[in-house]
Amino acid sequence: MKLSVPRDRATHSTTSDMCMGPTGSRATSSDFAPSLLDATNVVANDSALSKDWLQYGRDYELTRADLHLLRKHEPCNLSARTLSVLARHLYDGLVKADDWECCEIVLTMLVRSDLLPWLETAADLGLGHIARCAMESNNLDAPGSAGTTARLGRVLVVKLYGLNELLKSMEESRWRDQPPVEPPVACLSCKSC
Repeated sequence: MKLSVPRDRATHSTTSDMCMGPTGSRATSSDFAPSLLDATNVVANDSALSKDWLQYGRDYELTRADLHLLRKHEPCNLSARTLSVLARHLYDGLVKADDWECCEIVLTMLVRSDLLPWLETAADLGLGHIARCAMESNNLDAPGSAGTTARLGRVLVVKLYGLNELLKSMEESRWRDQPPVEPPVACLSCKSC
């Protein structure tokens, strides 16, 4: 399974308020999935989606609405502060349990962004736990934004787990490739070193 979402040249928009839709009003899933057919079906074929996006949807069992939502947002240029704000918005949206639209937008931004440089910060913030809460917040087959939140939460959990495993293997290989450390040579003059 791929850890990153496909890249394409589709037009993307982001707003300064993560939970606001393109019209400036409260975002709804219809803002991000405009002319979708039955959004409850797992993605089968959609001429607006590339083969890479369709494969990504099949790999993660996402709906067409989920894929169109993911395509709608560009990856964020993350910083520790941005990641902290996104994690807080996600947590607040889950605690309120009625702000599924904000949760799905934040999850979309996190799934699309490169988290590898910020993996330690994500761990410190408990992002994996928050993503797991999003995944378990509702039935994966639930209609609308609640189901999207659960499915995108699952994608983020898998992504964070995969990045963590990648980081571990990189760390292990770094230590494996280092020459063994020689014990210090005793001083020939005093022989007490």
